[in-house]
Amino acid sequence: MPPVRSWTRACVLGLLAIAAYPPLGSAQKASGTASLHVPVEQYKLPNGLKVVLSRESTVPTAVVAVYYGVGFRVEPRDRTGFAHLFEHLMFQGSRNLGKMEFIRLVEQNGGLLNGSTRFDFTNYFQVVPSHAVRRILWAEADRMRGLAIDTANVNNQRDVVKNEVRVNVLNQPYGGFPWIDLPMHANSNWYNAHNFYGDMTDLDSATIKDASPTATARFAAITASRPDPHSRLMVAPGTEVGRPASRPAMRATFRLSSPAPFASPK
Repeated sequence: MPPVRSWTRACVLGLLAIAAYPPLGSAQKASGTASLHVPVEQYKLPNGLKVVLSRESTVPTAVVAVYYGVGFRVEPRDRTGFAHLFEHLMFQGSRNLGKMEFIRLVEQNGGLLNGSTRFDFTNYFQVVPSHAVRRILWAEADRMRGLAIDTANVNNQRDVVKNEVRVNVLNQPYGGFPWIDLPMHANSNWYNAHNFYGDMTDLDSATIKDASPTATARFAAITASRPDPHSRLMVAPGTEVGRPASRPAMRATFRLSSPAPFASPK
């Protein structure tokens, strides 16, 4: 889907690497003092996605985390709360996964997941058994390449976001201060001083047109002017992980420029 592809190319993808202490036997220096070694491999795919790998062989689980360079501070005027709205839309289906099937895929493999929107990025992460890494990487690539953004999903998630604002901010005795009061008083630059959770009027105005190439290009243009405009991909694999996180596998899985759908690995 062109709108999403242009948006994601301007996003920053990042890997949440979990560092753990090495086995005691290998953590001893000749002098007898303990040392910490965190293996980290970084490289860039041909399409610009940056990959960060950190292997931890003492655990049977893996973490896949994706960071997009779109946050509260890149929202256009009159579109406050839209970064948060797009975070929600990422769970509403893609080319090969139906509505909420991404969540079911993770949970049915014994994993957990979550996502959040921050000042300068939006992140998603999954913690799964190591043998499930390949299918989770496939699912992340699938929603990068073709989100199912339609009027029904936009309307539904707009109402979900509005209710989240009411519950987590407006209905909390002290909940609104850091989100809808402090920024306005602490900053003069609008991008740092607006309502990060989203003004209800702005959220009510959200339509499918806001996912058009013109609308998403506004996010892309702002993000591209930031120091790190490219995407990053990332896995913190545990035991039994090798080929799914190899460079050729990553290149094949995250070939965002290819329009052809591909089947989910078994």
